[in-house]
Amino acid sequence: MKALFLSTAALTFIGLSSCNTFVGVGRDFKSLGQGVENKAYGNTWNGQQRAQNSQQSTVPQTTIPQP
Repeated sequence: MKALFLSTAALTFIGLSSCNTFVGVGRDFKSLGQGVENKAYGNTWNGQQRAQNSQQSTVPQTTIPQP
């Protein structure tokens, strides 16, 4: 039981030490959410718009001959 407590405490400490505070954890999650939202809208991860290719793929149009 003591080993379980120590390992849980160690993992918690390691997890929180990267952000220093709970405010840092909140900022990290906010940043992650903004990055995911940017990618969903087709932008880069940091919110900049992607450069459009001059050669956009198009679907060839077929014609049906009229009798």
